[in-house]
Amino acid sequence: MPEVKYGQLESWEDGDVSSPNNFMQLVEGENPIRIITNPYQFIVHWFNDVTGTKRKIRCAVDDCPLCRKGDRPQCRWFIGVIDRKSNIPKILEISSQIYTGIKRYASNPKWGDVKNYDINIYRGPKNSQPLYSVTVEPKEPLSDSDKETKKSFLEKVDINKFTQPSTPEEILEKIGAPSMDSPKVRYAVGSKVVENSGGSMKQIAKPTVEDDDYDFDAEEEL
Repeated sequence: MPEVKYGQLESWEDGDVSSPNNFMQLVEGENPIRIITNPYQFIVHWFNDVTGTKRKIRCAVDDCPLCRKGDRPQCRWFIGVIDRKSNIPKILEISSQIYTGIKRYASNPKWGDVKNYDINIYRGPKNSQPLYSVTVEPKEPLSDSDKETKKSFLEKVDINKFTQPSTPEEILEKIGAPSMDSPKVRYAVGSKVVENSGGSMKQIAKPTVEDDDYDFDAEEEL
């Protein structure tokens, strides 16, 4: 994995004008990978921003404004992978459909640890069902180059930081609601608009979490 420079540069030649992206995007067709980490679970809400675009935001879990409004959060997962098309290590975000497909092999004694063989995630055409399917290749040890790639990636990338819950204040700011106690705050949750007429609200219990099969890119997270 190439070193990413930040802070003051020694010269103008050191600047990187490309748009580095550690996240892998699943394209239509085959997406061969080698998983190099355990899954990292996080919880999200989907909502429509002011332009009507569907976005996701990490649930606050404790005292979450969206949970208090009845929007049920959903599980997502990050995994560290080697993208076999480029042999570059990346972070891949997966939904429950892909997670379940991978887990099926991990739970099968014949296959076991999914880090011991390559996996192919096939993405079908838009709106196809199922959108994703998972198949595996025969078991094969990592090459010396793969081992070095994995070691370098794990030393430089902290996937866990991408899974941390948002604060209630961050959620209110990002959905455009200044305060849950403000009169007549309106904002979009999923496909509906909800309104708060003011007054104190308290969350009684942890949110109930659902799985999801939405197909959105990691960059869309707010």
